[in-house]
Amino acid sequence: MKRKLIIPLVVLSVSAIFATGCNNKKNKDLSSKHTESSTVESSAKSNTASKQVQKTNPPETTVKETETSKETSSSVAGGRSLKAKNETYTNANANITYPAISDLKDEKKQEMINKLLAKNVSSVVEAMKIDPSTTKLDITSKIIGYDGRRLSVVYQGTLKNSDGTTKNIFFTNNIDTTSGKDLGLADFADPKTMAGYILSDDVKLSGASEEVTKKFMETRFQRTLEDYVAILSDSDFPLRLDSEGNFISFPQSFSYENNGKIYFTIPVSHELGDFVTIVYSPEDRKSVV
Repeated sequence: MKRKLIIPLVVLSVSAIFATGCNNKKNKDLSSKHTESSTVESSAKSNTASKQVQKTNPPETTVKETETSKETSSSVAGGRSLKAKNETYTNANANITYPAISDLKDEKKQEMINKLLAKNVSSVVEAMKIDPSTTKLDITSKIIGYDGRRLSVVYQGTLKNSDGTTKNIFFTNNIDTTSGKDLGLADFADPKTMAGYILSDDVKLSGASEEVTKKFMETRFQRTLEDYVAILSDSDFPLRLDSEGNFISFPQSFSYENNGKIYFTIPVSHELGDFVTIVYSPEDRKSVV
């Protein structure tokens, strides 16, 4: 019998349409290829996290403009354009490229947004609880959404441990450009509703091969509804801190919204690519009775 799921979702409309590619061997919704500028789209995030990250970079870290970070401009749906250049956060063997916006009319907001982008990137290594002196982390970024009110950036790359084992890394950063605050899944949908969607017959993967999709559909019930709720409730930036100001953990799930569709990742085995991307659209709501 087909599972039934009623989705009380409020879908945010956006004016920018994005294009993404799949460059992962197993399954990816987005391209890991680095681009200096991109058509962008945005999403909204409730500030459900109790605190935003207040960490400062350790002394040995640096932020530098990459060699290929010439400022460029790309057209966006609706006649918009966005100028940005790439900068790189470096901590020993960890390198994370992130965008620096340069053409917002409000310079104070632009500075606030760029500081938030830099701060979130600088928190990744510590939140992942890795030793950058023995672990290699290479992450590139791509702006995929900007409509004048919200900015969405995706990050993708690889973590290589000292023993040679690797892990595919994916995360996003959605920012409300009017308030300069992080946004995420809680703004797009109810985590419990999306958890139920994962376990329903109507769930869809984005960018997954037939083999990965088949194996995911077979193994998704290894987690309970409560497990998925916990993962999705702890998704996205800002990262959670304990009472002493230390990062609790790095989220297992990240999300973004594009043209009425919600995308969010779920951790899976390394065999399946380390994560899969779930996509939910208004049509899915209509198909579930």
